[in-house]
Amino acid sequence: MPGDVPPPVPADEGARRWAETVARVEWVATIDDPQLLATALAMLSTAGAAIADRLADLYDVAPGADRWLDIRELARLMRCSVSTIEHLPPDAIPGRRQVRRGSRVRWRERDVRAWMASQGSIA
Repeated sequence: MPGDVPPPVPADEGARRWAETVARVEWVATIDDPQLLATALAMLSTAGAAIADRLADLYDVAPGADRWLDIRELARLMRCSVSTIEHLPPDAIPGRRQVRRGSRVRWRERDVRAWMASQGSIA
């Protein structure tokens, strides 16, 4: 199901997966087929986007950092459904951030609260 978080990976399992990934990346240098190279590029791009999202999640929780809301948290704050937010134009709610197309969308809580206060939505 989209948005589900997989269970944490034990350290030894994580190390094994990392070694497999590195071996696959090194294997790319031996590819001569352009179509296979395009497939490898798509896979690596997906992995890169996942890594960027994970890093963003890690740095968003640093002390003093802005709090970023996912769509469920935003819906709870605004007292509306996720579907309502999904059907709004992208710039309808301020503070929106999306690292790249296809990655998760987040909203800066401070900007959303200021916007809601200006709209008379919250005290």
